[in-house]
Amino acid sequence: DLLNLKQAYFRRKYPEIAPPLEKRQLMWAGTGFHKIFGSAVSSEEYLEQFVEADNIVGKIDIYEKIPIEVKTTSTLNTEDLLRYRPSYVEQLGMYCAMVNVSEGKIVIYQRQSLEESEQAPLIAYRVTFPNLKAIREEMRRRRDLLIQALISNDPGSLPRCAWLNRGCDYSAVCDCKTTSVPLSYKIAELAGEIQIDEITRQQLLDKLIEPRPSQLFRIND
Repeated sequence: DLLNLKQAYFRRKYPEIAPPLEKRQLMWAGTGFHKIFGSAVSSEEYLEQFVEADNIVGKIDIYEKIPIEVKTTSTLNTEDLLRYRPSYVEQLGMYCAMVNVSEGKIVIYQRQSLEESEQAPLIAYRVTFPNLKAIREEMRRRRDLLIQALISNDPGSLPRCAWLNRGCDYSAVCDCKTTSVPLSYKIAELAGEIQIDEITRQQLLDKLIEPRPSQLFRIND
């Protein structure tokens, strides 16, 4: 919700609006991938850890010593992560602030492609956050903005959505075209070092190719 206040507002105000089936299929595929990937590289007790701070709740994909966020993409891009995917950095920053840890990792995995590629379909980043206090302050500010907008039924104080003119599900009801509050990534801008983590990448690739015992089908399957 705190990554995109405008969408969070309209998702609550217009629950009847649902993403098209094609988008939901990608979401379901991503959920399935998270489960398979997580079980391959980590123990179950560290997967999908719920955390809470200041009446804000989050769910970290993998959390043992530091938060690790796993993302899937159709095209793997090794360009500047802060410019290419600032929302990834923002989400990790919030999780780091919630568990009071000054660094975390982002793992991006390319979904299966029809085209063969020599490049391994995975990249890992190590990101530091030297000012967790400032991140928590921004989180509380966004929390209060969303709560007030929901109470007043007025989204005018919320920043413009990053998905304006990019197939947003709420484009028919939103006010992004007329809002005066610009889009910003204040939490991402608070990040310190963002480095490609080749060691983590190789460790994850090694775990993914390890032979695993076959799982018998059970009644729940």
